[in-house]
Amino acid sequence: LKRCGRGRPWEGARTRGARMVLYDVCVVGAGIVGLTTAHVLTRAGLRVSVVDRAPTVAAGSSAMSSGQVEPVRVDHLRDYGDPAALGLRGVARVVLEHPRFTAEYLRYRLRLALQPGLAERMTADIRGLAAAAMDEARGAGGPLLEGLFRVGRSTILTECTFPMDPTDPSLAPKLSYRPYEMATASPRHVCERLAADCEARGADLLLGRECVGVKDGGEGEGGERGPAAVLTREGPIHARRVVLCPGADADRWVPHVPVWGLIREFRHPAAAKGLFGTADVVMVSLPKPAPGQQAYVCLVETEGERALRLGGGAIAGGPPPTVGAFGPIAERLKGAGPPLRDWVGCRAVSPDGAPVIGRLPGHRDVYVNCGQSFWGWTLSFGCARVLCAHLVEGKAIPATFDPARFVFGGDRRA
Repeated sequence: LKRCGRGRPWEGARTRGARMVLYDVCVVGAGIVGLTTAHVLTRAGLRVSVVDRAPTVAAGSSAMSSGQVEPVRVDHLRDYGDPAALGLRGVARVVLEHPRFTAEYLRYRLRLALQPGLAERMTADIRGLAAAAMDEARGAGGPLLEGLFRVGRSTILTECTFPMDPTDPSLAPKLSYRPYEMATASPRHVCERLAADCEARGADLLLGRECVGVKDGGEGEGGERGPAAVLTREGPIHARRVVLCPGADADRWVPHVPVWGLIREFRHPAAAKGLFGTADVVMVSLPKPAPGQQAYVCLVETEGERALRLGGGAIAGGPPPTVGAFGPIAERLKGAGPPLRDWVGCRAVSPDGAPVIGRLPGHRDVYVNCGQSFWGWTLSFGCARVLCAHLVEGKAIPATFDPARFVFGGDRRA
């Protein structure tokens, strides 16, 4: 890709008598995956625009998450890939509502049976992505995210009675420390910092514009290839390449299933050191509330703001559930006062649990970066680096992430 100057027009076309602004890349989605993608591309010198239907960045699931980076535990479908954990009703719901996902999941299971070692290779590729996030958390990317991440030990609470008090220091001896570090940060603060850096490098944040479709570039005058476009109700946004980072809407482009979860936030007592009175505890995994589900509690602390976040759940498919559907999770804490807010949202999970990075099947100029499921914060920086290296340097994308591994891809609304 050749870098366009700021505001550089495309000489080969006009819109109502005015020249069209041509970007090197238009990124659709202003969550953590879209913003890390834009950040890496602008850092490489490209002219980038970011489009999102929301009026602010991180308006979806990116804002309400644990903001945790835990590269050693990240895996693909080992916790969420057992259909038996969904029960008969859950399996029926996924099969009936998401036939593309079901077909691709069965193909994935067949590939595992026919290719020994495939699961281990996929896990190694995914954990390679995750290492990039820890690099950023430790400041390897420069001062941009300095002071936002809190690095410490990840733990498991081996014994407790629910509801429990996460500020109770008597529970500290019941913590089992994992032999590696992880990091957390305020999701909203990280996204805002990334967005500001992108704008400082010349990117345009086109918020409040919904992507209603995408178009490959066509043949222009004199045989020159014209630009691709992101179609919005306000008009097309032209770029040499389009990168879709649709988050929870990923099933529109590549087969995914929504897996619903709960985040409940509490005010953290100012006098408390951290979880269970321990200064270095970042995130604690709790015993599973039900087969196929998971739960955790973490401390999110940035610029003087301290909050406890209880999260978990794994309800696949169906309409958005109510908070009551997560009763076994929602009732796990006490001693922190009434919850400040509850958020029920979904993470889009791909048929094999691996991210989907690369050219969208059936398109020439349209790419996707999605499918990070419950590991968006852990995988986003690595996914952005892989895609940028492909677009800028022509490096191959590992087969683990290539959208071409799915047969039933493409815009299902077309």
